[in-house]
Amino acid sequence: MAQKKQKQSEDWTKRWEELTSLFQEVNQEIELANRNGKIAPKGCWIVRYRVRGKGGTYWYYKWQSPEPIFVTKDDKKLVINI
Repeated sequence: MAQKKQKQSEDWTKRWEELTSLFQEVNQEIELANRNGKIAPKGCWIVRYRVRGKGGTYWYYKWQSPEPIFVTKDDKKLVINI
């Protein structure tokens, strides 16, 4: 029983270290994006949904904004309503 608790404790410690490391990586990526100016305007978000097509099912990601900021081919700004 003591060995089982020891193993559980080691597993949790390992998981915690991995999670902490991942959070540090994400924070570094966010800082880098902020320094390089590669951030979306305020109020924008990404929507994820599943699409079924000829090639099978896949995830589709769509960038959305409450204001017209997306420029179309004929240089008009487009707003995407939800």
